[in-house]
Amino acid sequence: MSLWDLPLVTSVAFHPRPHAKGAFLPSNATDGTFVSPTVSLGYRFYRPSPTYKAVVLLFHGNAEIAPDYASASSALASLTIPTALLVVDYRGYGWSSGEPSLSNLVADAEFVASQVDSVAGFDATVPIILFG
Repeated sequence: MSLWDLPLVTSVAFHPRPHAKGAFLPSNATDGTFVSPTVSLGYRFYRPSPTYKAVVLLFHGNAEIAPDYASASSALASLTIPTALLVVDYRGYGWSSGEPSLSNLVADAEFVASQVDSVAGFDATVPIILFG
């Protein structure tokens, strides 16, 4: 076990909270799950309109979950360049499976990046801005 995965470290580093897929879903958003052989990672995809020009792929801060970003999605939608927001929950957050660990963060992000074009309504031809 890595030092980063010791219970003392993870208990300080992570504060997951559950949230049911589809609960409090705004009309401009869809919920989904990226599924790998080892984990399921939940996401909420906020689309300002069918003609957005960029996507922010966001890995949120600690103690947050994808549904917390409804107001941020509204701000992005009002930009001169309408921007969609794809917020991914870490392991153990929202409706994602597993336990959060620092050693899995990069592998999970790489997996999500390889799967974003599977999101319903996702336009793979627009720029993707990674945040978080």
